[in-house]
Amino acid sequence: MDYLNRLEKVIEKGTQDIPSREEMLRIFSALVSAIQTLKDDFLKSNYDHVLNNLRSERTSIGRDVENAKIQFKKDMEQRERKWEQKIQDAIDMIPIPPTQTEVADEVLRKLPPPELAQNGDEIVEKINEEATDKKIKKSRIEGIEELEKIAQAKVIYAGGGSGGGGRFVKSYDLSSSLNGSTKTFTLPAFYQVLSVHLSSFPNILRPTTDYTTSSSASTITFTSEIAAATSLASGQTLLVMYSEP
Repeated sequence: MDYLNRLEKVIEKGTQDIPSREEMLRIFSALVSAIQTLKDDFLKSNYDHVLNNLRSERTSIGRDVENAKIQFKKDMEQRERKWEQKIQDAIDMIPIPPTQTEVADEVLRKLPPPELAQNGDEIVEKINEEATDKKIKKSRIEGIEELEKIAQAKVIYAGGGSGGGGRFVKSYDLSSSLNGSTKTFTLPAFYQVLSVHLSSFPNILRPTTDYTTSSSASTITFTSEIAAATSLASGQTLLVMYSEP
């Protein structure tokens, strides 16, 4: 800066005390350096100012972008919740079909309670407890066809008769005589009733318990164990196997 002061003095005094050539070079060199320094200081000052402004604007833009991102996220979450609620409302309106277990339980509730299993005596008592026009179909009786075949053979020879000759076994069909009330029937002359067969339950009757016979009167009488209204009703089948005298 001393060279600048001297330059100012030279300009003020005109030609008085003119510095040498070397001194002028140093003065101009210092002047150029000073100007360059001023230029650099000016540029740096403006650069920092502009840079600070840019940084401030970038920070502001960044905040705006971040705020916009946050608001957008909030808006999307709110719309998502609204759509989820609409979907759930639509699902709630759809009736839920019952499960297999629920269907089975409902069916079981509507079915009448099953009757408990009964033993033989209870079944017989149940059948005989009241009169009914219903009959058991012959096709439902297991073995009835074989029994009919035996009965239709008409004559069967049975050994053991007097004089070692044996007796003939025959069958007699009383089906046409059944009327639902009669319990005593006339048979052909017989030595002994061998078996009695019904198309209704009980199919094979027990001597003495279900029926009694009189060879002298040629009759068979059914006891109170056999209900005439059902077992001896019209339409039933009654076959008596007997041996001739």
